Amino acid sequence: MNVSLYSTRILAKLMHLTEQFENAYENLPEYTGYWAFIDLKDSSNFRISHGPKEGYVRGETFFSLVKETISSCGDIRLIKEIGDEVLLSCPEIRYLFESVLIISFAADSYAFTVGSDNYPFGVRCAIGFGPTKRLIRDHDDFIGTSIDRLSRIKTIRDSSDIIIQDNVFLENSQIFDEYKECITISEAKMLPSSLTKGLLGTTYYREISVDHKKLSSFKNYFVPWKTPVSTEKNS
Repeated sequence: MNVSLYSTRILAKLMHLTEQFENAYENLPEYTGYWAFIDLKDSSNFRISHGPKEGYVRGETFFSLVKETISSCGDIRLIKEIGDEVLLSCPEIRYLFESVLIISFAADSYAFTVGSDNYPFGVRCAIGFGPTKRLIRDHDDFIGTSIDRLSRIKTIRDSSDIIIQDNVFLENSQIFDEYKECITISEAKMLPSSLTKGLLGTTYYREISVDHKKLSSFKNYFVPWKTPVSTEKNS
């Protein structure tokens, strides 16, 4: 085989396809919503130290936790699973935030019930907002600067397990204030340049700390989860 000739054929085809992609992009449907990356802590380290089988069981437990939680709220969509991470989307910040609170609480409870030093179980969440383009594929997928920016924010490893873009907090501060008896929100912090990876503009975020003990007795809101899930829906 002549590698040079074969590569030239591939290049010619790619140049033709690139032109098609440029034209197709303008016609992709737009979607603006709230986004949440949720990942299982220490996934790689756990698989390395415990083996692929234990890593698989732990990962599937995490995915089941997320799916069981969002099943009660039809407005929340699971966009994709990436390794031991999920991307969720919702048109309402309240429902997305409440699902994050439930997942965080349930993960903490699970860790307390069955966890150990050898079996840590916890989640990390990052919440953002913005416009995207919906890709025409077999499964829903979206691209946009808003998701790219959020993917940078989720790499923060501060003390809190929930991080939110500052602009999302500011635009919805009244809603977040309704949960103040069980959450604490930090002042705005700037995303370090070492983590921006060339993103334009300055990015700010806030940490959200959750008091799980107070959340356990919190009686307000969480409307979709107050309605019992039907047997048919679970089947």
